[in-house]
Amino acid sequence: MSAEADRARTRRLAHGVLMSTAARGLSLAVPLVMIPLTYRYFGPEQYAVWATVVATTSMFLWADLGLGNGLMTRLSASLARADMAGSRHLISVAYSTLSLLALVLLAGLLVLVHLVSLAPVFGTDHASHVNATVLVCFGLLFINVPLGLIQRIQYAAQEVGRSHLFQMVGPVFALAAASVMIALGAGFLPTVAVIGLGPIVASLAASVSFFALRPELRPVWVWPLGSASRELLRIGGLFLLVQATSSVAMNVDLPIAAHTSSDAELASFSATVRVFLILGAIVSVAVLPMWPANAEALERGDVLWVRRTTRRMSLLSVAVVAAAGLLGAMVGGPVLEFLLGAGFHADRRVMLALTLMWAVVSATSPYLLVQNAAGMLVPQVLAWPVLLIAAVLVKYFVAVHVGLWAIALVGAGVHALVIGPIAVFGCRHVLARDVRAEVRIG
Repeated sequence: MSAEADRARTRRLAHGVLMSTAARGLSLAVPLVMIPLTYRYFGPEQYAVWATVVATTSMFLWADLGLGNGLMTRLSASLARADMAGSRHLISVAYSTLSLLALVLLAGLLVLVHLVSLAPVFGTDHASHVNATVLVCFGLLFINVPLGLIQRIQYAAQEVGRSHLFQMVGPVFALAAASVMIALGAGFLPTVAVIGLGPIVASLAASVSFFALRPELRPVWVWPLGSASRELLRIGGLFLLVQATSSVAMNVDLPIAAHTSSDAELASFSATVRVFLILGAIVSVAVLPMWPANAEALERGDVLWVRRTTRRMSLLSVAVVAAAGLLGAMVGGPVLEFLLGAGFHADRRVMLALTLMWAVVSATSPYLLVQNAAGMLVPQVLAWPVLLIAAVLVKYFVAVHVGLWAIALVGAGVHALVIGPIAVFGCRHVLARDVRAEVRIG
């Protein structure tokens, strides 16, 4: 691998991270306005219901059956080989499969909300609009399952910056539309609906732009039964297991809090958790562009670049997350209390615990992405269910006997103990395997 190719990949990665940071920085300002806007308009009870339902939808990011991540892994390598026909087939298989899946999920959702009262599931017996809120939030999520593939396609095409710029359309649209609905007095459910439309609008805009510029990759209907389809479904199934368990494990805090605290405590905790999701966004911006870059580098045998970049990104992301989190813990309390009103109480212990948790996640994520890029997922398939079970049991215990602030602290500890060794040793195995393969070829 030439030094120029190495430098070119590093420049693309740095450019992607910088563009992602700029775009995400603008989009992250939106929740700072959206939270007080919706909190005051909905009221503590309805806001808590909406925030908990939205947090629960985050557990269903696996609804694409892992095909989004599987597509990004295989498409990155295919584009690195300049195989346009194969790349278009991969894209077509993914879109066709997920379009059918979205229809099935929507039908099941309609049956569920018609037959079952979901208020007890979300920790309340008296909040109105619970079933309707679930229908709106999850319905829009399922519609975006196939549409959201465009983000993974842009990543695989090394268009990380453009991907994040289009993602910014979503929260900006949601804020503008919500402001109009609130000004018109449209009510709770219509406002929730227009907020949920944001990701769909962003996906449509990105899709039109990308396929207009890359017509050779435009998807066509494909019945998913061929060999390429089966391979994509196989790796997608592994990603599904990892994505499902990790999404639930990383988003159980609010459902646990809903069953162990009062409405006022839940509203305060949920608002703080949502604000500190900014730290999770920092992790995503910093390390997710490494996934397709690693896949390309491994395809070309550039193991040294992967090893060096992974170590540097781990240290850098921890430093940035820790600095941002500590700053937020220092000034976030008074700011939130000012924005949300006198009845809101911010707990600095929650902020510090969330900072520690996201710092641990940021340290391990670059090492996990090396395994993702290589398609080596079995260690994570085994580790995440262990983390989920341990986290739920211990978090519920500390929520009852210690306080809500201890939930995130437990999350940091369990993640470090379970995922940390898997991340580091799994990454070393991938790189050693590729070095051995290169030696045999040489």
